[in-house]
Amino acid sequence: MSNNPFQPPSWWPHSAAAWNDIAEWFGDDNQLYQLADSSHWIKLTQGISNHCYRFSHNNDSTDNNCSFIKILRQQKQTLTPLTSDLASRLFSFLQQLPTLETTILKNSRETKNVQIAPWFNGCSLATNSTSSTSSTSKTVALTTKCSNKNSLLNLLCDSISKIHGVKIETAKDFEQWKLVMPEYIERYYQQALLGSPESSTKIESSYKMAIANAANFVPQCVCHNDLNPGNIMTAGNNEIRIVDWEYASIGDPLFDLAGLIITNGLPPSEENSLLERYSENMKNGLSMNKLTEMKRLFKSISELWHFVV
Repeated sequence: MSNNPFQPPSWWPHSAAAWNDIAEWFGDDNQLYQLADSSHWIKLTQGISNHCYRFSHNNDSTDNNCSFIKILRQQKQTLTPLTSDLASRLFSFLQQLPTLETTILKNSRETKNVQIAPWFNGCSLATNSTSSTSSTSKTVALTTKCSNKNSLLNLLCDSISKIHGVKIETAKDFEQWKLVMPEYIERYYQQALLGSPESSTKIESSYKMAIANAANFVPQCVCHNDLNPGNIMTAGNNEIRIVDWEYASIGDPLFDLAGLIITNGLPPSEENSLLERYSENMKNGLSMNKLTEMKRLFKSISELWHFVV
C-alpha cells in the first residue's frame, strides 16, 4: 500500500479521482488497507459502459460485509440530465426522505466518478439473468431470475409512485434539477456524431424522431429516468430497491414509465396492470396518446445513446 492511502495502488486501472472518492468514503486505516488489496475486488458482468465491482470489506466475503462499487465512465457525464454536482445534491435529498427509505439503499454515495452502496443480494426483472460466479474470470452476475414477477411489478409501481410523489422544497431546486429535453437531445445528437460519424444518416433519423416527440415532454416531478432491469433489485416478494440514480432529474412521469415498459419488455397485460395501479396510486388519469409519444422519444434517445457508448 502507498504511504498516501488516497494514492491508488499500482494495480488500479481507473482514475486517481475515482480512487480518492472511494478512499474518502471508507475512511479508516483498516478499510484503506483492504481497498489496496486487489483480492478483495471482484469484477461484475453488469455494466455496458461503466465498471462494476463487489468489494469485500474483510476476509469474510458474505453479503453483509460487501459493497457494490461502480466506476463511472467520464464520457457519460455529457449524457446525464444534470451535472454531477446537481445530481449528487438531488440524490442526497432523496436519500433523506422517509417515504423513500425502502426504495433507495441507505449509506450510499454518488459522485461524478463513482457510485458506492451496501451489497443488496436479490433479483431483478431481467428474466434471463442468473446468478453465476467464475474463478477464472472473477466475475459475478448481480441479478438472479425473479420468481414472482407480478408481485415485483406491484412493488415497483408503488415505489415509482412514491418517487414521482416527492415534493420539491424550493422553486430554485425544481429549476436546477429540471431536465430540459431539447437541450438533452442536442447533447446526445452531438455526442453520437462524434462517436459514430460513419452512422450519421441513422443518427440524423433518430435525432429528428426524438425532436418530433419531445414537444409534450413536461418536467413535473422527480424521475429516475433509467428504470432498466439491472437497476431494479428485490429480495423475496416484499422488498425492493431502485439503484443507479445518475440519470435522475425533474422529468416527465410518462417518460419514466415509457422507459420502464420498453427496457423491461413488458407485455400488454403487464403494462396495463402497471398503468392501472400507477393511476390509482397517483389519483389521476394517464394520456395513452402521450405515453405513445414518450415511448417513441425514449426509443430515439436510446438509439442515440448506443451510437455514443
